[in-house]
Order: sequence, then structure tokens, then C-alpha cells
Amino acid sequence: MNLTEVIDDFVDHGFPVEKLIGGIMTEWPYPAGTDSLGPDGSIVQRRRLVGVMAWRIDNDYTLLS
Repeated sequence: MNLTEVIDDFVDHGFPVEKLIGGIMTEWPYPAGTDSLGPDGSIVQRRRLVGVMAWRIDNDYTLLS
């Protein structure tokens, strides 16, 4: 699902769009072709989400055995 579809799903189930925050994964390596927020955050602006956040799983220092 892309961000627009996720927003629609939440709103269709009664979640207020003004409480949604668009998130983008910043873990390296980035998935090829992923642009979840749209050019310049346009999906967030167009759909009037409350904001944007970046997230990552901090596993850079995990030792693999």
C-alpha cells in the first residue's frame, strides 16, 4: 500500500485525518523506488496530515553471529 491508500483506509474506518502523521523510513539501504511522502511531501500537504516523522530501526550495532 502507498501512503495515499493507507490514509484512505484509516479515514474510511473513522480515524480523523487531522490526527495522522506521515512517516518515512530512513534506514539504509533505502528500498528502491520508494517515495512514500510524494514529491516534496505533497501527499502530506494535499491530504492535510498533521505532520511528518522519520523513523528507523536502530540496528547498526547489532552483532551477528
